[in-house]
Amino acid sequence: NGSDAVVAPLFWGALAGTPGLLAHRAINTLDAMIGHHTPRYEQFGWAAARLDDVLNAVYAELPAEVWPAARLSIAAQLDYLAAADWDRLGGSLVDAIVDTLIMVSTTLVVAGILGLGLGILLYTARPGGILQNKAVYLVVNLLVNFVRPIPFIILLAFAQPLTVAVMGGSIGREPATFVMVIAATFSVARVVEQNLVAIDPGVIEAARAMGASPWKIIYSVIVPEALGPLILGYTFLFIAIVDMSAMAGYVGGGGLGDFA
Repeated sequence: NGSDAVVAPLFWGALAGTPGLLAHRAINTLDAMIGHHTPRYEQFGWAAARLDDVLNAVYAELPAEVWPAARLSIAAQLDYLAAADWDRLGGSLVDAIVDTLIMVSTTLVVAGILGLGLGILLYTARPGGILQNKAVYLVVNLLVNFVRPIPFIILLAFAQPLTVAVMGGSIGREPATFVMVIAATFSVARVVEQNLVAIDPGVIEAARAMGASPWKIIYSVIVPEALGPLILGYTFLFIAIVDMSAMAGYVGGGGLGDFA
């Protein structure tokens, strides 16, 4: 834990700056989430686990002569931070942290609920689903496939007319949060659908055979059966939402992205 959480991020941050630090944390997070030596994740998480091992092995095998240079690089970055005018920047930093927390928490809750409903609709309306409806499934699936791959920074510009119409403007914390909710909702929907598809169809058929209504099957069988993977998926999406809040700062959305 000390290696993954402290030593490795410091090393990659000193070697490659912020991109190196963020890349290591992203890979390490993937390893923690899907790099499990279990039948469920054996093949799916293999690449994440091996890549994390390689990144940690790089600095573990470095000769002793290299470490003084790494320490000097880290010390230089700490000196830079110490030299900043924190009397002037301190208040702005606190405001930026608060803005980021509000943006991320609001998006996680609202998009989590909307995306859950949209994902359940995708799963139940698909051919063979308990509420199968080909027209609904095609429309929703097309919408998710269209919106989800759009890079967030482009979506901010693309959704500007809608943002202005709904929020009354496109600059600030609330308009940025609005677009974050849109982006996250469709990402959550796909994650929910993918996890629900893994449910054993026999469980659902058993509930139908006992006369359970479609809505009772959804809240008493489908959601509980997929609860574990859904929580894991939401954890991964939390990281993506934090990334969105940082990018929102580029267009005056506030938060730590704007502060930086």
